[in-house]
Amino acid sequence: MNNKLFFGMALIIMGVFSLIGSYLPQNLFIYFFNWQVLLILIGIYLILKKGVNNMAGIWLIGIGVYFYLHEFLPIPYTNIALPIVLIIVGIALLVLYFKDRNK
Repeated sequence: MNNKLFFGMALIIMGVFSLIGSYLPQNLFIYFFNWQVLLILIGIYLILKKGVNNMAGIWLIGIGVYFYLHEFLPIPYTNIALPIVLIIVGIALLVLYFKDRNK
């Protein structure tokens, strides 16, 4: 993916969300704009970018999801941590498969 394309789209999306954020209640806004979501988005970018180690992206997504669940889900999530890790690894493997298939 071209860097100009990615950053251009990211700026447009941030601008749209900022405009929408001024009309959304504050409690909805905090679920989408926080450092955990930023980690997840950077991880997705690293996985989709060609020539970059994909493990860094997978780790960033995993860490972002872990801390997102820790902050925003009031239920004890220790019993669901393993299934979530399996789902994340499965999604990462599918992304890598489709990325390699398109080469």
